[in-house]
Amino acid sequence: LRPADGVTIEAETVGADVATRIGPTRLQAEGFVRNWSDGQVDHGAYAQVSVSPEKHVELATRIDTQFALARTWTAQGLVTWYQDADHLRLNAEYTYSQVPNVPASHTIALQQQLWF
Repeated sequence: LRPADGVTIEAETVGADVATRIGPTRLQAEGFVRNWSDGQVDHGAYAQVSVSPEKHVELATRIDTQFALARTWTAQGLVTWYQDADHLRLNAEYTYSQVPNVPASHTIALQQQLWF
């Protein structure tokens, strides 16, 4: 939905991702192209590296870039703690975002998730 005009616009997305786990370390990467029904095209990619130094703890860093009307960059650092087979998850995250002609943004988020 594009709020400016209230018209629903559909998209076709094609992408590929790879992931591997080597001991306590995980590597992930993804790329995509999205064709919107209004003729706009988005494309982007991300890569993430994480390590689990303890059984229920994960440290991760992620970098992604997307291009629609302007190229955006995001870098994140995450610390996650899992409990009870991932039913309870606590996450602390720092995000740096850069969009052309806009001052960089810095965000810190604390999140708790409870899944059943």
